[in-house]
Amino acid sequence: MSEEELVFKLLEEESKARVRRIVEERRITTEDCLVIGILRLNSEVIGLRKEMNNISMRIDGINERMDEINERIDGINKRIDGMNGRINWVIGLVLAMWATIMASLIPILLKLIGII
Repeated sequence: MSEEELVFKLLEEESKARVRRIVEERRITTEDCLVIGILRLNSEVIGLRKEMNNISMRIDGINERMDEINERIDGINKRIDGMNGRINWVIGLVLAMWATIMASLIPILLKLIGII
C-alpha cells in the first residue's frame, strides 16, 4: 500500500469519527471542512483515474483494430503490385502478337496488290 493510500485510509477512518461528532454536536469546524473536502477530492481523483483507464483501454482496442486494418491494406497493396507486373506482361504479349500479325499480313497484302 502506497503512502498516499495509507494517508487517505487514515483520513477516511478519522472522517467517520468526525462525522459522528459533527452529527452529535451539530457543529462543524474549519478543520472538519478541510478533511471532508480532501476526501471528496480524493474520491473524485479516483473516479477520474478509473475513467482515464477506461479511455486508455478503448484507445488500445482502437489501435489494435487499426493495426489489423493496416495489415489488410498492406496485403491488398502487395496483390495490386503483383497484378501490375502481370498486366505489363499481358500488354507486352499483346503488342508482340500484334506486331507479328502485322509483319505477316503486310507482305501478303503487298503481294495481292502486286507491289511485291
